[in-house]
Amino acid sequence: MGLALPGGTISGVVLCGFIFCCLIRFGLLSTVALLYVTNIGVAFPPPANLSAWYSGAALLAAAGILVLAVYAFHTTLAGRLLCQHKLSPS
Repeated sequence: MGLALPGGTISGVVLCGFIFCCLIRFGLLSTVALLYVTNIGVAFPPPANLSAWYSGAALLAAAGILVLAVYAFHTTLAGRLLCQHKLSPS
């Protein structure tokens, strides 16, 4: 057995509490999306130097998350316009 990092237990409890609260408050699909984005963020960290060999994969992962967010936003609008201007009272 290896030694645990100091504070690892506390951060694990906080993380599990956060996931549980997300599951109770927002539902299963939102919790799955939270865990997916968190795991992609850990697996593909943003590079400090864009000329690094792994920057392409990290930017592709970020673009994938952005595409999912835009699709989710489009879906929540359900065909309505983003801004509805009413110039004349009807």
